[in-house]
Amino acid sequence: MSSWTLNSPPYRISKTIDMVEECINVTVYEAEALVYSTGDKFNTIVILPLFLLVGLAGNGAFLIVMMKVPNMQTATNGYLVNLAVADIMFLVFAVSEKIIYLIASPIVIDKSVFGSTGCAVVEMAISTSYFASLFFITLVTTERYYAVCTPHERHDTKKKSVIKIILAWIVAGILSSTLLGSLLEKFEVCILWPDGYEHFPTHIMQCNYVKLWMSVYGSFLQGFLFIIVFLANTLMYFKIVCALGERLQLKRDDYACLKRDKNVQLRNQITRTVIINGCAFFFCLAPIEFSSIFYGISDINNHPILNPNQRKRLVFVVRALLYINAIINPIIYICTSPRYREAFKTVFCGKKNQDDVAIANSSITQQTHGSSMRSKRTLQTTQETSC
Repeated sequence: MSSWTLNSPPYRISKTIDMVEECINVTVYEAEALVYSTGDKFNTIVILPLFLLVGLAGNGAFLIVMMKVPNMQTATNGYLVNLAVADIMFLVFAVSEKIIYLIASPIVIDKSVFGSTGCAVVEMAISTSYFASLFFITLVTTERYYAVCTPHERHDTKKKSVIKIILAWIVAGILSSTLLGSLLEKFEVCILWPDGYEHFPTHIMQCNYVKLWMSVYGSFLQGFLFIIVFLANTLMYFKIVCALGERLQLKRDDYACLKRDKNVQLRNQITRTVIINGCAFFFCLAPIEFSSIFYGISDINNHPILNPNQRKRLVFVVRALLYINAIINPIIYICTSPRYREAFKTVFCGKKNQDDVAIANSSITQQTHGSSMRSKRTLQTTQETSC
């Protein structure tokens, strides 16, 4: 990610100190931005751990459901499983880092506890999870697009899905590694505090970009990749909605047949869930992406767009949306799809899955009323053909 968006604080000392004797004088106004406020502490100690717990519980429960319910192991859910893994990865690294920084130092920008290697590892993990999320949300949309718009063609096999998943993680890792150049320079800063701040550390450590173009590159890579993925997904959503709308215009008799087709109903339910999930995803990420582009432009012009306090408030809002994005997906699945609700009930409430019950009942009925079932199947086949 770009240096300001996810993990770096909203205020950064731009002067590199090479000699211990040379120090930076900070004003009271600057000192307030550098030190954790009461709100910052409450957010880090209470709110962020709450996000982490909810995210781990929700995404973890979704992973368990996908493993234990065989009929949920589809290509779409395979991509959603990896999206959940990416969300867990983001929450663990992002939240843990904030808590550790607060415990280790009262200065927001002090990263002495991790060092330059730690900065790179944390940023690499968070960036990889971010890029992977973009890829998996796109794979889900693509799979739904082909399922709805080309329903009679053969779609992703299990092998193809696994290959796409592996490639998504590899490309995400490669893109993340290209951002490490902006975080490999470690420098120590000597601070001369104003009156009332004398008890704060005079020496802190930051991880900063080696060259200006590296920071600009990180900002624009993150922002423009998001825009490309957003436009591609929006186009597919539009075509999916149009395809579903066309089916609603069928003649009444044809629509009655369509309504009886459980496979079509199921496909439409999953498609609606995917579209809602995608819209929430892009809504939560859009503010940070456009902010990233604007800050890339400000780095080029060497003219800050916002003052430290304004920047601090902006970062608080966009980060909150990032955490919400990482925990909201399982909630969307349960609220929008009866199929996912049944799967969760099967695992956590001991309720039998309706699909499994239907299969069992069908098997028993076949054994008891063989000839009758054959007649019914013949009639059903005739009806489906007419549909």
